[in-house]
Amino acid sequence: MSIAQTRASLDTVETRLRELADIEDDAITQEEAAEFDGLMERRAALVEEVEGHDAFLARRAAARENLAERLEAGDVHVEDAPADPIADASVNLNTRSAESPWERQGIVEDGDVLSRALTAVERLGADDDVAEALTRALEHGQGQVPEVVLATTSPQYRAAFNSYLRTGQMNEGDEAVRFAEPLRRAMAAGTANAGGYLIPTDIEPSVTLSSDGTSAPVYGLGRRVQTTSTTYRVVTAPHAAWSWDGENAEVSDDTPTFANTDIALEFAQGFVPMSIASAQATDAMGIAGEVLRGGYMDLIGAATTTGTGSSQPTGIVTALTASATGSAATDTFAVGDVYTIHEAIAPRHRRNATWVGHIGAINDIRQFATDDGHALLSRLADGTPGQILGRPVVENPDMDGTITASSDNYYLIFGDFQHYVIAEAIGTLVEVIPHVFGGSGRPTGARGLYMATRFGADSVLDGAFAMLNVT
Repeated sequence: MSIAQTRASLDTVETRLRELADIEDDAITQEEAAEFDGLMERRAALVEEVEGHDAFLARRAAARENLAERLEAGDVHVEDAPADPIADASVNLNTRSAESPWERQGIVEDGDVLSRALTAVERLGADDDVAEALTRALEHGQGQVPEVVLATTSPQYRAAFNSYLRTGQMNEGDEAVRFAEPLRRAMAAGTANAGGYLIPTDIEPSVTLSSDGTSAPVYGLGRRVQTTSTTYRVVTAPHAAWSWDGENAEVSDDTPTFANTDIALEFAQGFVPMSIASAQATDAMGIAGEVLRGGYMDLIGAATTTGTGSSQPTGIVTALTASATGSAATDTFAVGDVYTIHEAIAPRHRRNATWVGHIGAINDIRQFATDDGHALLSRLADGTPGQILGRPVVENPDMDGTITASSDNYYLIFGDFQHYVIAEAIGTLVEVIPHVFGGSGRPTGARGLYMATRFGADSVLDGAFAMLNVT
């Protein structure tokens, strides 16, 4: 969820904790005591997230202050930026100082690339969500991630890309374009869009969609990783099986059994027409960002829930289908079913778990009792966030919302979504089709943006989840 939603959730949790704390010791019920314990765990997780965000803002503010002090002291020279660096494609590359993170001179090892990429994010001037997502991608990324970010955040590359959107041609002699070209070719290997170009990192969907979206809740809940590979491997293992052994006796072999889940990054593509008039406007980059975000979100919203796993990601419902728990009564959703899947996962997963269901299922739960004091309905009134048995509830419109007789109805999921891994290619490619033609073969006055990226997702530990099948 976004930091604003996190802060709102924390306020709601702390308000309820104060209400519970005011109850006299001899008057508090077991259900209220359990709710208090669950809310304390939830509060700790929310506080950690808020503090992490505040620490990021503090690091960025310190970097900006340090740069300002150096500028004032004359320790660094930075050329004057054009009034509109995005729209102005005539940035003078020869006037950059050696202090610019985008200057290739002086880079001798991978650590230099990472350091400069982090500095580039600080210089980018992007909003907090984008900057934080880019920083997270760099800190946890691998392979060519720092190089991609460094190449595609420079004002020179953004100016060249903006010119590309306007004219359909990229200046192959541009220094920034030459730097990005080998990266683009490496990521386009085996694909059909070898003529495309890398989208500037701060507008590409795999970075900017850093908060929960109502149309893609699983994307917001899952553990997201960035990669430049076509496969992301996750290794799992149980704890080492310690034993009680006698003194001077040979210890048993407690080596755990390792397993791995390979998440294939499937090829996702889209085509969006854009009028030549709008492409020639000064906000062409903004237009590109909007069409990318909207279509990409629609695609992954359904895929992370019900994706088949065949030439597309494995959705969480698909991953859990084989292990789904059937309802106690045929074609009937009852309060006991909620308790059943709540108890179906281990305590270490339950304390970090989230309920996910269609609004139809959530409203059915609301109708199990008319009194908010019902043991099940810890806090499920209107408002955000809702809770069931002390754990948060997230609405997912891509799940089943009505019960169809004699059919599978995957109605409710409870689990720790950090074990649902979403792997995204940090390089998104785009190719401008110079003219779009109508059905009669005449131009429509539009250009086409052909976009392609890679995206994969799957559950890496099915035991961390329980899913109810009302059947």
